[in-house]
Amino acid sequence: MNEPPFDDHRLAQLVCGELDPADATALRHAAEVNPEAADRLRRWDAAVDRLSAEAAASAGNPQAFADRLVTHWDAERVATPPAAPSRHAVRRGWLPFVLGAAAAVVGLMVVLPSFPTRDGGRGGATGGLLSPAAAWAEVVAAVRDVEHFHLIAFIDDPRSADDDHKMARADLFYQAPGRWRTHGYGHVQFVHNGQAHAYAVASRRFVPSSDAPGLVTPRFIQRFNDHGLLDALLVSIFDDDLPPGEPVRSADAAAQGGVEVFDYADDGGRQWARIWVLAESRLPTRIQLHYPDSDEFVLIVFDYTDPQPAAFFDPGAFRRGVEALDDDDPHRVYGVGTEPISATQPRNSTQLYEVKGGYRAPTIKRVLTNGDGDVLLITNNPKNRNPRGRAVNDRYVNITDAWGNVYTPVGGQTPGGGEDVDRRWYFSPVPPIQTGDGPRTISLTYAVEQHVNGAFEDEVLAEHTLTLPAPGVGDRPGDWDLEYLAESKPFRLADHLRRHAPPAQQWAIIEANLRADPGSVADLDWKVQLLRREGREAEAWAFFERRLLDALLADPAWTDHFNATELLGQYLTRLAADGRWDDYDRARRRVLAWRDAARESLHPGVVRRIERTFTPQTYGSLGPALVVRDRLAALEADPPRVNRVVASRDGFVFVQLDLPAPPEAWKAEGWRGGVPLGWFYWPHVGSAERGAWTLAYRQLSPDRRSLLLVYRGAADTLELAATVKVLADFRAGVPR
Repeated sequence: MNEPPFDDHRLAQLVCGELDPADATALRHAAEVNPEAADRLRRWDAAVDRLSAEAAASAGNPQAFADRLVTHWDAERVATPPAAPSRHAVRRGWLPFVLGAAAAVVGLMVVLPSFPTRDGGRGGATGGLLSPAAAWAEVVAAVRDVEHFHLIAFIDDPRSADDDHKMARADLFYQAPGRWRTHGYGHVQFVHNGQAHAYAVASRRFVPSSDAPGLVTPRFIQRFNDHGLLDALLVSIFDDDLPPGEPVRSADAAAQGGVEVFDYADDGGRQWARIWVLAESRLPTRIQLHYPDSDEFVLIVFDYTDPQPAAFFDPGAFRRGVEALDDDDPHRVYGVGTEPISATQPRNSTQLYEVKGGYRAPTIKRVLTNGDGDVLLITNNPKNRNPRGRAVNDRYVNITDAWGNVYTPVGGQTPGGGEDVDRRWYFSPVPPIQTGDGPRTISLTYAVEQHVNGAFEDEVLAEHTLTLPAPGVGDRPGDWDLEYLAESKPFRLADHLRRHAPPAQQWAIIEANLRADPGSVADLDWKVQLLRREGREAEAWAFFERRLLDALLADPAWTDHFNATELLGQYLTRLAADGRWDDYDRARRRVLAWRDAARESLHPGVVRRIERTFTPQTYGSLGPALVVRDRLAALEADPPRVNRVVASRDGFVFVQLDLPAPPEAWKAEGWRGGVPLGWFYWPHVGSAERGAWTLAYRQLSPDRRSLLLVYRGAADTLELAATVKVLADFRAGVPR
């Protein structure tokens, strides 16, 4: 030890006999040659002698002794008052600031010794001379013995110049010996054995620790290694300048439920903290830190029940976990490597699958029928998530009954709440409906949709055979949502028949339905789609304009039906493809007025849902179709251009193309060699020369604005054509 540490905590351990004999002798010899340390040591030895005598005299009144101890300590601290802390020093880095705030109380105890008890031991929560309300030294000892903890800090900084920092969260995990991991402000940092690694969430890469926003600094780690956790935390916030004073029991927050409440403030009132400490364990559980001059507030919560495995603190294991993620959600990065709390409670969505033991089939509560043959199945709601934390597409399939009917799902309702809420599943028989004499039993299979090797497959979880009651038997008020069923059933039945029935049967059903109800939107839509599938596009859109367009735009409720909005998007796209721009502009204005009417008349929750339908980057035809004219104009202003062409003597031609920028907020639907499939397609050789040239090489620039093509051939000319897709939906009949 080149320079013995003469800090208050070390000298307090010496005068109280808490050091090993060899360490105590070495520290006393070192202090004797340091005038300042020797003076402190003499005064503290005298103070301990006086307090020991007073302890004996106050054996029957421990609170009186505690009060006199505080008086002695105040006098000792005032004798050499430290400088007041500067706020600038406190705020040098986000984590030292937050953690220092958390330690302003518990870390303050570093300078308070634990004094001998009557029986020669050390003061404790039970049997010591210090009362539970004043035994701050016991907090130090309790925290020092902690093997792991998780600190969560929520920061409210309304005057921050950075909007991302006005409300923020920071997490610090510690695991003995010396493993640290922190989350916050877009970074994850690891520190162990003197090695620090910082990961930037936005750029998905490790960066130099110096580029991270002061997560866990080398200075903090050094103080921790030399003097312990609480000293490191305390020094971080006060920058070695501890304020005068100490925590006092809150006058207006009485102890209750085994919790003591204390307040701590600097003399200037620039910051103060309220601290909750468990009376029995002496561990801090919560801190509220206030900065009145700037309206800042920090809430810090201590969790001692959340140990993490060694791999959680391993940056290599973290890197592999991040690489396995299949999305860009930054919150999932912070969860990499974590384990469920107490091995049973998930901390994030990616742990739901593991904690719940995989997928689970719903528990069937009741089954009901009505006079139209519809079936209502009421189950619980297992809320299945896949291993990546995503909600799964679950459904009942292969639904048949003993009378020969095939059923199609016609929707369902899932209210909010826990897993035991009633989830409703509606099924309707596909016409023509069969009847029979025997018991009516229904068979159905519950499955979840899995993405396997690029394709979707059903994973079967349960198969059921249920005896159906007579219509109305077992019904309870509110079981059936007849309005919902009436709206959904026609579309779902039509969709089933569109996919499974022969065209002749479909035409027969459509015409019969339209004779019964000429204004049936579901059947009018069905007829349009069937005409298109038969290749009768012009006839289909003429019928749409004549019979269906006005019916849709007259009712704002249709904005919440995907079939309706999709058909309108395809119609606008068709007008654009045909160059009918006057008709396009008129129809576009009507669609926007239809949207505005929905905003004014529908429930706010529905309005929030339909807003996505009208945004250009949404999945579907309508949003992109509303901006197709602007996108075509932008493409005409900035088309693909040939930058240069170089021909070699051995038959190769090098072509460099400058690519147009995709539209703002463009959402690509996949990639091929780095080019968004939803925007700029592969250039191809003109039809007159097709076969004379072959593409030998293709390279896209890192910024995706320049494309190098190498062709091989022997023709005298090379004609290139390019396909550009201005809409994001492949089904929209896109103009190119």
